[in-house]
Amino acid sequence: MDRMGVGKVLTACLVALLVLGTLTLVQEITLQQELKSQQDTIDSLRNQLKQQADVIANLTAALKSQPIQIAYGFDSSSLELVATTLTPVIQQGDNVSIRVKVFNPLDYGLQASAYLESTSLDTCGNLSPVDLEAYFGNYTLDNIPDVYPLLLSYGAANPDYYCPPAGDNYVGYTFYPHSDVALAHSELYNYTALAEVQRTFNATGDYVYGYDPSTSYYGSIYQSFQVGTYTVLASDVWGHQALCYFRVVATGPVPPLSIALAGVGLNTTSFTIGSAYSSFPGSEDLSLSIWAQSAAHVHLSMEGMMDGVWFKFKPAELSSVGPEGASSILEVAGAVIPMGGNGNWPEVTIVAYDDAGDSAKLNITLTYDVPVTILRSPSVIPPVTFDSYPDRVGAGQYGGNYYGVVYDPISGGAEPTLTVNLSTLGILVNGTVQPFPSWLQDSIPLAPFVLSEGVPYYFFAGVKVGDAPLGNFTVAMRETVGGMDFMLYINYTVVPPVRT
Repeated sequence: MDRMGVGKVLTACLVALLVLGTLTLVQEITLQQELKSQQDTIDSLRNQLKQQADVIANLTAALKSQPIQIAYGFDSSSLELVATTLTPVIQQGDNVSIRVKVFNPLDYGLQASAYLESTSLDTCGNLSPVDLEAYFGNYTLDNIPDVYPLLLSYGAANPDYYCPPAGDNYVGYTFYPHSDVALAHSELYNYTALAEVQRTFNATGDYVYGYDPSTSYYGSIYQSFQVGTYTVLASDVWGHQALCYFRVVATGPVPPLSIALAGVGLNTTSFTIGSAYSSFPGSEDLSLSIWAQSAAHVHLSMEGMMDGVWFKFKPAELSSVGPEGASSILEVAGAVIPMGGNGNWPEVTIVAYDDAGDSAKLNITLTYDVPVTILRSPSVIPPVTFDSYPDRVGAGQYGGNYYGVVYDPISGGAEPTLTVNLSTLGILVNGTVQPFPSWLQDSIPLAPFVLSEGVPYYFFAGVKVGDAPLGNFTVAMRETVGGMDFMLYINYTVVPPVRT
């Protein structure tokens, strides 16, 4: 090969090498571009994930501070309380099941805060947004008796609502639209929980005061629900109320006529004597359950009631009593069912009888509380005298008496009320009334008060003794009752003050 041929070959080789290098460079540049593009994609994905993580973190923080970030209302009055009897009819001895729930009926959510307090429901540390009471008888929201509800014995309860941590009574609820589901939020513990705001509970019976033969004492005794209709009053922390009912029927053969004590309600009265506060049962409402084998017109009466005790059946006649039962309330003032102990207390008898001559009796034990005077017409109201407190008073102390009275006229045309006014005239000295000495001042109701028909009323009237000489004195007091004046002369004995 000549020199020219060799040159051509070398040139071709150089060209090939240049082409190969160029191709390699182009491939490397392309690969780098692809790697950079992939890195950019990865970085973009990382940024997106970070943004999503930030969004989730922000949403989580917002959820904890304000559970749902959409247009929600804050009017808790729009919430509805629903009470449902899952077992509307039970046999005597069975359990009743009641469900109470808070429901948002609106097309949008509602936020409502609550301070949860102890209720009669026995879960969640006694903290619940809903509560309930039960009464023997068939009532509406307008005529539920102003007495204590039945002391129910609860079975297993179903806590289908948010239970706040111990000690955290403030809870916020965000209710979903058309739902009883809410997001409950505890600010103290920065905690949220999704739950149905409802309660399902079982009641196995109630407790009444009576004689327990196993202990030979009077006290609280468990009993199954008596035959008859019961009213359940449900409530929530936002002020809503709802009613539901259940009925108890007898098991086995029903006697011609039966009567039982279904519950006891206590009406407390109180007032202040000087700096001392006094409180005692003003009256008791005894819920009575009456049932019959077939429809009967039933009358109620009392046998053996003690003096100084007023009573009234509400109502005293039941037009239609059958196997499903009926109810009446016996209000008693001046005496109560013993709450404990084994004293030798008298028994009285409640009698139920029908037009066919069938009858049933219920014996109950009563003990005096503050005996009452029953006024059939305007007359004197005497004081209640306690043997252990014979109007003895020490220097610097109050002395006197409680007075209990019920205006219960016999005739239908009598005035429905009586106005009473009290005044002290002085002390009795040698048969004449003299002004109070400097060491004595009265302690009586200053303003006139009104006795309403069938409503027990109590007051205190007495004196405050200063640095008085030991011995006896008599206070003259005038009672003006229904426009008629009556005089009372109350004896006191000044005794040495008690040293502590």
